Amino acid sequence: MESKLASYRRMVGLLTICQGINFLFPLLTLPLLVRTLGTAVFGSYSVLFGLIALTQVLTEFGYAIHGVRVVAASQNEEDAREQFNIIIFAKLFLCMVAFPIYLLAINLYSDSTITSSAAAAAYAFILGSSINPTWYFIARKKFVAYTLASATWKLISFAGLYLCVSNPEDLTAAVAINSIGNLALGATAMGIARLSFSRLPTASSTINSDAMHMARKILLSLRETRHLFVANVGISLYTSINVVLIGFVGGSEPAGQFSAAERIVKAAQLLLASLSTAALPAIAGTDGEAERSKLQTKLLATQVLIFAPTALMMALGAPLALEMLYGQADPVPLAVLRILSVNIVLGGISSSLNSQVLAAAGQYKTISHIVLIGGFSNLILAYALASTYGAIGCAVAVVSTEFAVLLLTWYAGNSKQNFRASGQ
Repeated sequence: MESKLASYRRMVGLLTICQGINFLFPLLTLPLLVRTLGTAVFGSYSVLFGLIALTQVLTEFGYAIHGVRVVAASQNEEDAREQFNIIIFAKLFLCMVAFPIYLLAINLYSDSTITSSAAAAAYAFILGSSINPTWYFIARKKFVAYTLASATWKLISFAGLYLCVSNPEDLTAAVAINSIGNLALGATAMGIARLSFSRLPTASSTINSDAMHMARKILLSLRETRHLFVANVGISLYTSINVVLIGFVGGSEPAGQFSAAERIVKAAQLLLASLSTAALPAIAGTDGEAERSKLQTKLLATQVLIFAPTALMMALGAPLALEMLYGQADPVPLAVLRILSVNIVLGGISSSLNSQVLAAAGQYKTISHIVLIGGFSNLILAYALASTYGAIGCAVAVVSTEFAVLLLTWYAGNSKQNFRASGQ
């Protein structure tokens, strides 16, 4: 037990450093984008990347969790290499499938500020995320080289934004710089992962030259992750879709107001995500139901003790945060930020229960049912409230949905005897 906790703490440390870079990047770029593009054009920028996030639901499919699980459970390096190749090829295939869907979504959103060049450049962001094997580094607990690569490309992207974005007409440049930077990071991460396999002999059982053989394995992999994909669809209906929904319903101005606050909360959630992400490899390698249950309880208690104070500080420090980042604390973004800060606790616990309890037990179908219920509930509630109350109404819908999802997830974990709050 103690060795598992020590391994978990080391993994949290490494992931926190890596996520800290991703946390700092939006805090550096957001003030620049909001002040130079303006709230309305920044709203268009946010809607475009909201559409990117929705498209990524298909390209990611569920491999962020499944990839960690299968690689961590690999018996040897050759098996890990095989799983790596299957997942990468599957995600590239999904990128091709997603492209026409992305084009259709762009055409449905009538916004003259989003040019065809900006829309095309944005798809490079999806490709970069698809070839970025973050799940592999998490499973293998190898994060030093990846962290350095991430820091380097984030810094280059920030420098590019600072030098090239100076007025609202530079929307396409802002999109292209962020997308190319993410594509470059994905290619670099792929190269780092490949180097770990370079000394292994190529075995016919691992990399088969028969294309049909690989295609069958890809299809089997997609079948295994289908419930996680359905879960991700549900999650997107109460996360990524909100800024897009506001853009369609109210236009780019309220979308910009909502996104300005939402991105701060998401940055904090990204930093804290290492607490639950690092737990999955530790739990997957634990033998015995009793020991696993005790480990789950200790990890969750630790996470809650971090989530709650962070949410409180975010709510109390909302005016200062908005003034520091955007130069002023407008009433609407301020109210949205305070409401959404509650999601740091609610979303953090839900994510931990999903990954540490249900996903660790292979209960992908249960996860998909829960988040689909939450997703469609949010879609209906957010549309109704955003139509009347704008960004603030949408924020209320998001928090209400997350609370319902947390209750359902907690109930599912207990009813399936995968989790015991008492640690028994």
